[in-house]
Amino acid sequence: MIEKKEENLEENKIKSARRKTARRNYNKRENKIITLVSAVIFFVLIIAIYQMLTLSAVNISKVEIPVLTILDECHPIEKMIYSVAIITAILTSAISSGYGVAENIKDRRKYKTITFAMCLAEIPIAYIGFGKLVEILYPLFGVIGIIQIITILKKVNSIAKNAKNWYKLYRKNEGRNSKNET
Repeated sequence: MIEKKEENLEENKIKSARRKTARRNYNKRENKIITLVSAVIFFVLIIAIYQMLTLSAVNISKVEIPVLTILDECHPIEKMIYSVAIITAILTSAISSGYGVAENIKDRRKYKTITFAMCLAEIPIAYIGFGKLVEILYPLFGVIGIIQIITILKKVNSIAKNAKNWYKLYRKNEGRNSKNET
């Protein structure tokens, strides 16, 4: 009786593992298709926006969001659709970035406080203007990126040194063990 239960348990584990593997393969295939379709759509949209910007008679060199300026000459519905798309893109980026920052908060008790503070800090930032914001944030993120790279390289170097020391210690102990065995 006990053996039969163990066999059934083992069979269920195997079936579960097979199902997970099948699901994983399906997801990989599905992900490849979604990636390909998304890349094609993205490429077509980039070409369309490029064509619109280069063929337009409007001087877009001094404008913060050139496509909206070009769409002033078009139908109001087209401008509204593009505006909704931009607002959606901005909101999804802001929400995902904020969520990423909030999820890295170690102390869960401070989670709501920090999230609320982030939301409050965004209100004055919204009045700066897109061009000025880009002018400030691009160099700032560049400096932060350089600091991150330096930190990562130091950590990798530290790990490599530790691994080298462990290897030396291992080789030294291995030599002692082989002498003790003889």
